[in-house]
Amino acid sequence: MSDASDPTTEAALVKATAPLQAAWTYLNAPESSALLERADFFLKRSDDVERVIDSVRGKSVFLLHGVTGVGKSTLTLRLKTNMSPDDFLEMVWDASESLGPQTKETDDGLKIALGDGHTGTTIVPNRIDVNDAIILDMPGLQDNDPRHVFSIGVVHKLLMRDMARCQIACVVPLGVFTDPSQLLQWMDAWREALRRMLGESLAAYRAGMECVTFILNRVDVVMEDGNEDFDEDKSYEHMCDATRKLLHKCIAAAVNNAFNLRLLQQVQKSFVLVDYSRHDAAFVAQKLKEASQKVAEGQLRQASYDSFGHVGSKEQRECQAAMRVLDAARKGVLSAVHERAADAKRRIEQYKKTMQERSDIISAAVAKVSEATTRVSKVDVEIRKATSVIMRETQNQQTHVADVKRRQRSLDFVLNDKEGAGQVYELRCVVVRSHSMPNRKHEAHLTAGGGGGGRGRGQRVCR
Repeated sequence: MSDASDPTTEAALVKATAPLQAAWTYLNAPESSALLERADFFLKRSDDVERVIDSVRGKSVFLLHGVTGVGKSTLTLRLKTNMSPDDFLEMVWDASESLGPQTKETDDGLKIALGDGHTGTTIVPNRIDVNDAIILDMPGLQDNDPRHVFSIGVVHKLLMRDMARCQIACVVPLGVFTDPSQLLQWMDAWREALRRMLGESLAAYRAGMECVTFILNRVDVVMEDGNEDFDEDKSYEHMCDATRKLLHKCIAAAVNNAFNLRLLQQVQKSFVLVDYSRHDAAFVAQKLKEASQKVAEGQLRQASYDSFGHVGSKEQRECQAAMRVLDAARKGVLSAVHERAADAKRRIEQYKKTMQERSDIISAAVAKVSEATTRVSKVDVEIRKATSVIMRETQNQQTHVADVKRRQRSLDFVLNDKEGAGQVYELRCVVVRSHSMPNRKHEAHLTAGGGGGGRGRGQRVCR
């Protein structure tokens, strides 16, 4: 049976890879794939977002909000471009007639994307420095691109976390307040958005609303609908009075909803009219400054926020779930790695122990071989000495044998000589006598005497 505690078994492999398999299955599910796509979309822009946040951290900021296609980027471009109203309006019309978003550059080099009215194009907040004010053109609150929805929620949360205090500017088409159906939809959307920013309770909502001002644009649309109060010959103050009257009617219809009522009351209290066909950059900037001063006492501090989640709450939960799965996979992998590391360490220690034992055995064997080699060397020296002695003795024996053979040849010569046959007996006696006497001179004398005296003297020698 496989033991999961042994990292080398199949059961251990299954145990180690199970968290990864779970994470792989989770992340390849359709909903997770969509989540990762949205997260990846934001991460590609995260560095730009971080740079903007760093530039405004701890400062008082004017947040420019609005639903997708409402004209926030157009307002930003107006504030940063010193064109005449006619030239600016022509540029905006050209952009609105294009098939997709267009990027325009301001006088100081800031690039601003103008959307096509259907898909919001602002993801990274654009910082606009107008005189002494810092304005951030925020992503649209109701962007209909799923990838943008996630990114917008993250951007808002990051900004609200690091700002010291802020004012909120909401861009709204003036025509919303002339159409009851549009007004209802707008109030529903903004009521929920502002509640998330300002606080869920009515008291927090009412108090936080003091920091909000509303920028009412597209005045020309209301004028084209036949409302004479907004004709080109009317002054700005006259149009403001007409707007308050219009809002008064809306307030009367919203008395049954406390949140909607407070929303409309704030619109009536603090708004700026923007007509691009008549107002240049300096005029718009001045009106925004005046509105900002009106709501200065109501500036919203970070501590006032209960929560902040215009959009992305669902994505946030999904991200947290994905992180939990990935964290479980990470822990599972780390556990498997630690087990494997412990097993490897154990095996290494065992290997070291075995190698040490073998090394000790080899060292002992080497010592014995060395001792034996020393003995062999000594024996070899003795053998060499003995061999030398044997060689000398062998040489002596060879010399003696050679001498004996020489004498033998001499004797054979004498025996084979017919004339000296009679002298064999005497010669044999002389030979025998010569071997028994160590004096070689005496031997030679006897031999010589025997040869010259004949048989008689030779016989005497034998006796």
